[in-house]
Amino acid sequence: MSYKKVGWLTWLFLFFSSSAFGQAIWWESGMVKLRAANGGEEGDPVPKQADLCQEEKCLKGGVRISAAQNEFEPFQIFIAASEQDLRQVDVTISDLVREGEKEGYRIPAKLPGPIMVYREHYIEIEKPSTTEAQRGAWPDALIPKVDEYFGERRSIPGEGRPAFPFDIPRGRKQGVWVDLYVPPDAPPGVYAGTATVTLGEKKGAVIPIHLTVLPFRLPSSPSLRTAYAVGITEIGRGHDWDDPRANIRGFVSDERTSELVCLYTKALLLHRLTNESTVWPPPRWDKNRGEMKWVFPEGKTTCPEKYPEFLNGINSLPGGKLKGARVTSVRLRDGYGFKDPDRYNPEKLNADYYKAYVQYFSRQGWLDRLFDYTWDEPKFLYQRTTKRRECWNVEEVKERPDTDWDKIKRRAEFLHKNAPGLKLMVTTDRQAAETCFDRLFQTKGVEKYIDIWTVGITRMDGKPTSDTYNRNFRTTYDAGFIGQGKELWWYHACGSHGCGDGSEKGWPTVMVDLPSVSTRIFEWLTYLYNTSGELYYETVFQYPYSYKVVKGSDGKESKSADRNPFEQVYYFGGQGDGVLFYPGRPDYVGGTKHIPIESIRLKLIREGMEDYEYLKLAEAKKGRAWIESEVLPLLKEDDRTPLNVYHWSHRPERLIEAREKLIEALR
Repeated sequence: MSYKKVGWLTWLFLFFSSSAFGQAIWWESGMVKLRAANGGEEGDPVPKQADLCQEEKCLKGGVRISAAQNEFEPFQIFIAASEQDLRQVDVTISDLVREGEKEGYRIPAKLPGPIMVYREHYIEIEKPSTTEAQRGAWPDALIPKVDEYFGERRSIPGEGRPAFPFDIPRGRKQGVWVDLYVPPDAPPGVYAGTATVTLGEKKGAVIPIHLTVLPFRLPSSPSLRTAYAVGITEIGRGHDWDDPRANIRGFVSDERTSELVCLYTKALLLHRLTNESTVWPPPRWDKNRGEMKWVFPEGKTTCPEKYPEFLNGINSLPGGKLKGARVTSVRLRDGYGFKDPDRYNPEKLNADYYKAYVQYFSRQGWLDRLFDYTWDEPKFLYQRTTKRRECWNVEEVKERPDTDWDKIKRRAEFLHKNAPGLKLMVTTDRQAAETCFDRLFQTKGVEKYIDIWTVGITRMDGKPTSDTYNRNFRTTYDAGFIGQGKELWWYHACGSHGCGDGSEKGWPTVMVDLPSVSTRIFEWLTYLYNTSGELYYETVFQYPYSYKVVKGSDGKESKSADRNPFEQVYYFGGQGDGVLFYPGRPDYVGGTKHIPIESIRLKLIREGMEDYEYLKLAEAKKGRAWIESEVLPLLKEDDRTPLNVYHWSHRPERLIEAREKLIEALR
């Protein structure tokens, strides 16, 4: 055993033995995930380099973090019970006061406010997402001490009491997530305060907090466009399935749906992301008058803003945070679903409806953010019978069917003719589209049919072992292919973890049971590949499974609880695929009103979005070439391997080092 390890164990022994109940208390950045058990195959011990804290001190001085004006910055506090159960554990944060002034500027700690405190909820994971992941109780859902939407105390699901104070069983730990928001008018400098951990009436630790407010400001509206889906039917099913007013699908009314859309849109804006599904209900065509009827539910709700307020940036986010934040994209809603055949039949579509849609958005100055999600992942499948990728499943359907590509072509021709200026998004890639348009239609110039090319990361730059996508295809979108008025986006999905077999590794991902850096790195890679937007297919995928519909002996249908969405997030082979929120129903989390419950992974995406702002600010000051030569190489996994979407350092300190390099340039 090394002297260094002996020294660490000695410190650990001294801290455990001198603490009142044999507990360990320390802090970590937001880049650390620790399983609930204190050891064993399904747990994590106290980290060797932890800044252990007692009543009045921490070994390494306590929390030291930095943030720009108008930026969020998190840290975590962990309390581990080693020798016995811990009872009535609580965490309180003081105001943060600017040093060097008697009456200095302060960031208030009153909840809810610029400082938010959450208890981490653990989810038992028995089937890891990939071979890199591990079993155990992983933290994800964040239960606020006091929520910032309605100021109500909330509870851990199943406990039936407020989330704070809490108990910790012997052999386990509890994480507390602290979010700091730096107001845009906070003067630069060092701000000091404390985090106090109490165990009943006794003080367990006082952790010093030092926040450095940097001399630059982040914008409220992100520079990177995003489209994160909040399913309209999903949120109703997750929140209202047992409401007496709800139908079998969980739908109560347009007013209620609009209220939920509003809450989730605000939650995403607080994380610098856009809810693509803000248009609700879809506008309707008045046949008698021959004009569009824009519907804005006027019922009394707890969240009254509609999509005009979110597009104009005049919504009121909780606590006045990110004032003026606007959504960066909005999906055209016309009442059709992807599988509705009329959606792709020009004879069934009303040209005047789409003309009026575009004209309205153009008059309001919103047209550049409106898009039609024309089709999702049109088929381009490898077939064993032909030994190549085909434009439909030829192994099941021998004669040429009405393919996904036929539908794309018909809808694109109709909308480009009747809704000029409307951008059409398809989640596909150049190779697939060119191949299928050539084979099916003998048509060149496929780029004129699609305006927002949204490419899966595994098809943007595939591993050499892949079949067709075995190299970096990023440059194929340059040289005029993505011309004026066109955009190149990308996305990640279950291909990042193998879609069920757990075979893939190395890709960025938002899985619960994979390291924090795997989520935060994505926006750095977005900058590296110079794409202008990110799509994520769903954030509430588990909500519809909250209940099941059963048919009684009398033939009548009824609803009954099924999967607990706080316990089941395994979809498409991954723990958390399509899941970034949890339904904050009062019967789950207490209080009297419904709220979105955010996840740690959502916070990490926000951190990545803020990293992207640092990159854009530094680019404006130093140039992209400087970032490519001085900053991005810090993210390489080793000196020999080029940085790409599946080769990057999994050491979180390397990402923090790159961020510090940007801070140096921006001071």
